[in-house]
Amino acid sequence: MSQKLLSRTLKTYVVFSVIVLLVSAPLFYFSLNKINIKEANRTLFIRKKEFKYYTLPTLKITDIPLVNRAQTHSKIYLNTIHLATDSLYSALYYDTLVKDYVMCRYLAFPITVEGQPYYRSIRINLVEKRYLIESIVVLFAVIISLLLIGLYYITKRLSIVIWKPFFATLKYIEQFEIDKNPK
Repeated sequence: MSQKLLSRTLKTYVVFSVIVLLVSAPLFYFSLNKINIKEANRTLFIRKKEFKYYTLPTLKITDIPLVNRAQTHSKIYLNTIHLATDSLYSALYYDTLVKDYVMCRYLAFPITVEGQPYYRSIRINLVEKRYLIESIVVLFAVIISLLLIGLYYITKRLSIVIWKPFFATLKYIEQFEIDKNPK
């Protein structure tokens, strides 16, 4: 009887844990993805501010090719697209070092160099969604496993303690003989 009750309790725990995993994993993924993009945007705007404060005041048109060669994460282009305001977007970038496409967050903003319209594009790598999903699945699997193992041992221990008086009474009743009269 105790094993059946324990088995039923553990099945309930497993079902509940799986439901919690299935509901919380996507929420966790979207939250982390949103935080990742928010932090990337914040970093891009800091880099923009640094550029406008430290580099732009002394930048000359003749320096642009040198700056573009020296900085792989940002480029300065002639503003032929008539970019008027800041533009944030995500896009794939082919990284020649790893020979693979990498998801990046970009910030493009207009600048003026010696009276000529240019724009600067800065990029920052985002955490790959595939690695993010794999990490979340592994993390949740470990947490759920530890939780289930802990619940199993706690439930088993509690059932022994809780049912002990009942089984002692049952044993006493089974051993009791009505026709023997203790005098």
